[in-house]
Amino acid sequence: MYGAILGDIIGSRFEFDNGGWTKDFELLTYESKWTDDTVMTIAIAEALMNAGKDASVSEIEAACIKSMQKWGQKYPYAGYGNRFIHWVSSRDIDIEGFAAHMAETRKDTGFTEDSDTETEELCDAMCLNLKSEMLYDAFECARELRNINFSKYRDSIINCYKKCADNDLAEAMLEMIKLLINNRTQTIEPEAFPYLQRLSVLGYIESFRWLGDCYYFGIGCDKDVAKASHSYFEALLFDSNMHSKQQLQKIYKNRQWNDDLMSRLMKSLIFNDEYPGCSGDAAEKIAEMILDGQLSGYEPETAYFLLKRVTGEDGIGHYRLGECLLNGLGTEPNPVAAQYVLWNAQWELELTIDELEDDDRRSEIENGFHGNYDFKQVLEKVNEMMEEAVIKVRELVEKQGCIDEMQILDDWENEKIIRIKRRE
Repeated sequence: MYGAILGDIIGSRFEFDNGGWTKDFELLTYESKWTDDTVMTIAIAEALMNAGKDASVSEIEAACIKSMQKWGQKYPYAGYGNRFIHWVSSRDIDIEGFAAHMAETRKDTGFTEDSDTETEELCDAMCLNLKSEMLYDAFECARELRNINFSKYRDSIINCYKKCADNDLAEAMLEMIKLLINNRTQTIEPEAFPYLQRLSVLGYIESFRWLGDCYYFGIGCDKDVAKASHSYFEALLFDSNMHSKQQLQKIYKNRQWNDDLMSRLMKSLIFNDEYPGCSGDAAEKIAEMILDGQLSGYEPETAYFLLKRVTGEDGIGHYRLGECLLNGLGTEPNPVAAQYVLWNAQWELELTIDELEDDDRRSEIENGFHGNYDFKQVLEKVNEMMEEAVIKVRELVEKQGCIDEMQILDDWENEKIIRIKRRE
């Protein structure tokens, strides 16, 4: 099971990659995710365990139907085909329906005459929408067509992507850079630069590292080390991209750093292997500066994203993240998640307050990026916020009758953020 799920996650970003075989690639990146394969693997495993080793074929089939429907409806956006999700979402599923679905699934290895006709109609619809300037509809057709048979309709799909991307459709630009960038060889076609540049302006995290390479090596543009370092720094800050970190270490190798806060933060993030201590709090501090209006280039949504992915161990990060969730700063108010985050903040702050009794640890904390905080006062504030979160959850229950707190928390933890929000 572990191997199957890890294989799904690692291979998810290569599903439609028609390149050659290689072992030279990063196992996990921001693009990696579990898919419908993982959901259905778990569903079948559960079904087999529930049915038992002495179950008949019909009993196993019935258990599979029940489990696949349960898990498919719980995670409906995992990447299923249209017909499959329709089948899973049906209220009444019988053995005949299951057999029909399995027959439909086997068509993935070769198209029937009917499915060929439907695919041609989809291609025609894509072309018609493109001519009618209904770009998003055309793009949706192209994406569905790619899932069905990319190699057969490659030229038509790419033409659609390009026209949509040239008309500023972000989803199409993301598809174009996937076609113009080879992750295995780490090479970028010059035509990718304008798409990367626009996606970066729109805040799409995927673009930062590659735009840095364009500026650094002069791919599709003039070389510009200053712009490269800015893009690399955003890739490091928002995506923990190790290539960008290595490039920044080259750029700033011989730099004489100032002692201002931003210089200390940058040095900590870029060289934290050589300068241990307060580096773990650097990204968290930048998020705080955004929330407090000290970094004008970003909206609170960006701070929320940072805090969610880099919260440290002294309690301040969870305190500020809980503040976002409770008050709707950079995200929708979520008192259930706020309760969970603030509980972590309470526990961490109590530990930090105890550590302040140790002279060496106190010196390290006071010289860190959170040394300006009175941790006892922060703990009092967190306790007040926790009481407010409990009241809001109670009000939510009274309003809705009942809530599934575990599901709400699970949805929040699995929330995927692919872009930051810049301030215009």
